[in-house]
Amino acid sequence: MRKEEKKERIKEIRQLRKLKMERKKWQYPTASDFKVEYCQMLMDHCSQGYSCQSFAAKINVMPEVLERWTDEYPEFKNARLRAELQLKMFWEMLAVEACKKKFSISVFRYYTGDGKEQNPPASGRVVILPEEESSK
Repeated sequence: MRKEEKKERIKEIRQLRKLKMERKKWQYPTASDFKVEYCQMLMDHCSQGYSCQSFAAKINVMPEVLERWTDEYPEFKNARLRAELQLKMFWEMLAVEACKKKFSISVFRYYTGDGKEQNPPASGRVVILPEEESSK
């Protein structure tokens, strides 16, 4: 190998290492990456009907990181419990409104039940069917 080729190869290897470190940082943030403001952000996020998993995507961490923070930080554990209650309340309020009309019960079951054994709705949205005309 010529000297120029070696330099070029070393440069490529350094770039690959840098990319690998960036990916690793995204996938496995350290416990020190936890911020107290995440507690309120999580509760606000879930109160709008979004899941804890989508919050992980919002702050650019893997869902497993939230599990770790739940175990390591009591304030985050408390916030997560409250957030899950707010999420359930959001979907129950939506269901109460939708029960006055026809709607897709599978969507309600997915978001208020366990959800692990069921598939999410294809669109991820609640489908409220139009009311039938009763004056005929």
